[in-house]
Amino acid sequence: MNLGEIFREKKKLYLFIYISFIIFSITTLVYSAKPSINEVWHFPYLTEVNTNVTFRANVTDPDNDLWNVFIDIELCNGTTLYNLSMYNISQDIYEYIFNATCRGTNRYRIHAIDLTFNETFSNWTDFFVVKTWPESGRVLINVYVLARCCGEISYFFIPKEILQNQTTMIMMVFRNCGNIGLDYHYNYITIINSNGSEIASWSGPGIPAGAVDISEESFFWAIWYVDGTPLGNYTAIGEVEYSSTYEEGNITFGNFSELNESANCSGIINSRVNCTKIDYMYCSLYPTTNIIFVNTTTVSNATVPGMNNNTVAYTGTTNIDGSLYYAYTFNMSSCDEYCYACLSNDTNLTSDECNYEDYVISSLEYEVFRVDEFGQNVTFREMTESCDYTITSYECYIHLNGTTECNYTKYCYGKVRTEVPFEIVKQVGVEPTPTPSPIFGPYPVIIREMPPQINQEQTCDPSDPWNTCTYTENRLIILNVGIVNASNVTVYDNATIGHCSIENCSIIAYRCVNSSEYNCLITRNGNSLNVKFEIFDDIPPNGYKILEYELVPAFNTSAYSSANISYYQFNASATFYDMSERGNGTMYRVYENDPYYNPPESKVMELRNVSAFNYELDVRSNGSIGRRDFFTTEETLFNFTIFSITGTGQTNNPWTATIALPYRWNITSCACEDINYGCSYTDTELTYTGIITPATMTTVKCNFTAIVTTEGFFLLPVNKTLDGEYERYIPGLFTINRALITRNITQNITQNITIQQPLPMPFPMPIEREKEVEKEVQVPMEIEVPKNVTVPELEMAINIEPIEREINGTQGVFIPAIFNITNIGNVPVDNVTLIPIVPEGWEFKTALVSFLDVGNSTNRTIFVKPPYNAEGKYAIPVKAVRGNLTMDIDYFWLNIIKEVNISVLEILEYPSVIYIQVNSNATVPILLRNIGKIRLHDITGRLENAELCIDHYSFSSIKFLDPEQIKTSHLSIRAKGKPNRCKTTMIFGSREEAYAFADVTIVVMPPPSLIPPITKLNMLLVLLIFIAILMASRSGGERVEERRMTRGQKAIRIILYFIVSIIIFVMIYILFSIFGFPEFNIRI
Repeated sequence: MNLGEIFREKKKLYLFIYISFIIFSITTLVYSAKPSINEVWHFPYLTEVNTNVTFRANVTDPDNDLWNVFIDIELCNGTTLYNLSMYNISQDIYEYIFNATCRGTNRYRIHAIDLTFNETFSNWTDFFVVKTWPESGRVLINVYVLARCCGEISYFFIPKEILQNQTTMIMMVFRNCGNIGLDYHYNYITIINSNGSEIASWSGPGIPAGAVDISEESFFWAIWYVDGTPLGNYTAIGEVEYSSTYEEGNITFGNFSELNESANCSGIINSRVNCTKIDYMYCSLYPTTNIIFVNTTTVSNATVPGMNNNTVAYTGTTNIDGSLYYAYTFNMSSCDEYCYACLSNDTNLTSDECNYEDYVISSLEYEVFRVDEFGQNVTFREMTESCDYTITSYECYIHLNGTTECNYTKYCYGKVRTEVPFEIVKQVGVEPTPTPSPIFGPYPVIIREMPPQINQEQTCDPSDPWNTCTYTENRLIILNVGIVNASNVTVYDNATIGHCSIENCSIIAYRCVNSSEYNCLITRNGNSLNVKFEIFDDIPPNGYKILEYELVPAFNTSAYSSANISYYQFNASATFYDMSERGNGTMYRVYENDPYYNPPESKVMELRNVSAFNYELDVRSNGSIGRRDFFTTEETLFNFTIFSITGTGQTNNPWTATIALPYRWNITSCACEDINYGCSYTDTELTYTGIITPATMTTVKCNFTAIVTTEGFFLLPVNKTLDGEYERYIPGLFTINRALITRNITQNITQNITIQQPLPMPFPMPIEREKEVEKEVQVPMEIEVPKNVTVPELEMAINIEPIEREINGTQGVFIPAIFNITNIGNVPVDNVTLIPIVPEGWEFKTALVSFLDVGNSTNRTIFVKPPYNAEGKYAIPVKAVRGNLTMDIDYFWLNIIKEVNISVLEILEYPSVIYIQVNSNATVPILLRNIGKIRLHDITGRLENAELCIDHYSFSSIKFLDPEQIKTSHLSIRAKGKPNRCKTTMIFGSREEAYAFADVTIVVMPPPSLIPPITKLNMLLVLLIFIAILMASRSGGERVEERRMTRGQKAIRIILYFIVSIIIFVMIYILFSIFGFPEFNIRI
């Protein structure tokens, strides 16, 4: 080979390498993303001068081309050290160890750089360097270890849910946690019901019996046959008594008075005396099974600090150990119900005679066990004192000169206790019912229409109740707010006596209201009614069913009083199936416990001697398909019927009933059939009045017409005056407004139509050719269709409205306010932020709506936190902002109650970012802590603004959380099928309205590539090796031979080289993928 050929071959090699670098550089620049610094920390928090402080950072890079991670340190003397390289100590974790010499406040930051010189910086973080002055010396120390008796129940097991006919085992493990052996221990297990009464108990020495050595354990168990035990909530109590004699000896006192001053000695007999000395004692209060139930039905003028305005205290008497005591109940602002009770032997109350529910009254050592939510009764539970103590016992002889010689024995005694709540359930051999979600399946909501009060006639005859007594109708509206049909829906309603001021308040008669849409069955169980509705057809999305039954309340009119109120309590539930492909026939159960649709007041019917009414609404809309359906933008006639359940004849007492109108309801007229009744209306309310009150069981027929421009369902609450008070029909009369395009035209019209210009249709329109009607109508008609059709202008508009216009809150804590956001424009909206406008010194949390399609609605929660000095009523405006544009504004009223902070919830630990691949599941633990003063119940969570990232989610609920207790709630999510990033808000709330929230980012990542990922630097290495093999494979003789080839032979040779090169490249790639690529540690 001559010099020219060598030069030409080198030129080709340089060209290959140059092209490879160009390809590599272009690829790197196109597919480049910044590194991410996820977390930065250092330790120790305080560093001594001339000692090391360790800095660490969690750094990742989306495209795996991270070059290096650096730390910049700014010392307290003004010196700054830049670009100190950190070392990779584990996956994504980098570390730098620095010797701290500058005493004072220093700071540092982390920055990361990738191969394309993309840089990311963290915030500056302070670290502190201090100086101490150690003193050294040689000191002889004698250490005497104090003997310590200690016992603990290291394990206690009973199932959280026990089937009613199940045989279960209860296990308890006791451990010696002290530094001396125990001579004796004895085990007790007790089961109590929700009233504190003992149901079952077991006791025994356990295995091994008797002595338990240091750190050793003893095991005790019990077998419980649950068959026949009523359903409900129970508590299992485990207790262990233990004692030990740990030291014996003799001691001499110079004078008997030395011993007598520190010990409790008996009388001296024949120069002998016995003494006892308590070296240590610690006592705790434990509840007993002695329960005291007190009816507090008498109104009292007693007051305590913190009770709600416009509420009264109730009182009653009881006997404790032969003495008369007064019990009181109070409605407190901290819990917004009757949750505070007092127990005193006189009418002058002091703070040590009162406490909240679940807390102990210190003056009497009685626990406030249960307080009726209406204050009509209270239950106290006696507490007993249990002490752990260490005692020295002396047996002494006193000499004539006073010298006292004693034999002593030291022993200890203690008692430990634990409580575990559980529930006995009815389901036999069935797994717990899964939790439904309206996001991905059916979800029936139960809405109750029931009068809040009822009165009874003096002439009511229990033997002929339907003709002689006042009775009422109860309605349950089952509305499917989910996205698929609810199948095989069965609804259960239970009516019980919540409180009875006389001997008997039982419902005397009941019957179903027959319908072709359901089957109804009512059974009586003691003083309770069980109503069962089996709905025949599926309930589609936004479909509803109206279920009705009637009942006759107690006949004894002495039960009907406004001073000592008797009432019935109702609770409903519904089972249904999701028969969609996704649901796969899963059965769900929902309860009547929604905080908006089912407030506690809506499930109570009071027996009161007032002029009570019941109401019914019947829609008369052209083309309506149900009793409560009507259409948008069309005038609709509503028949409003008033039923008198006053229990008396007609009186001349006037009355007023007001219906609050929802947003975008426009009343055009109203009327009543009888001249004794009238009506009027404004933009916000519709009012009916009467100059007389009709006799019981008569009706007043009225109506009104309205035009509603917003699609959706509504609740129309009715407020009526009641002899100086008022009733509130909660939550209201149900109606649903459907889009006008859903109307079915039911007339058959023969038309002669002349069309001069056909109207272009972008999609095929279904046309009903023939319909059956009662009457044939011939209508000649000519229709001219214009040539130009105007396309409506695009309009972006939303409407925001608070779910509750007026809410209560407490000083110094975040208060939630839920807003409904509706897209009322004709284009989707995105990135809308709800911002509360609060006074100076307040804190707030905004809410984000990432996307909302045309006509859709969603709910978002904002939070406001008033300072501790704020008190009174505030109007809080809330604006919806998109970019710099304010799209809508509304407000809510906030009543701020004086600070108690008795129920406060904290999210202790949670991930700020959740990474999940498309179409996959993830479960994330969330740590919650109760930092308030009372136990929190039924803690549940929800996510907001996660719709674009996840198909569905669920939080595991926490039944109760004691003060300072920490428990875990698990978040389970299912990602959508495409990558996305959502800024969501995680909200937890309890039954006591303690709330906590946190911002969480959900990142839905694309699925991993089919070929293993390879970094750009390693790709360059593969290309260079590949080129070198190709160049080396061509010997000089082959090049000479190549020049002698014909053009066809050269073409074949090129094809063969191409095939061989592909095979070599794939083999190299596979080898590196299996055995790994060489690592490069490039530093600057």
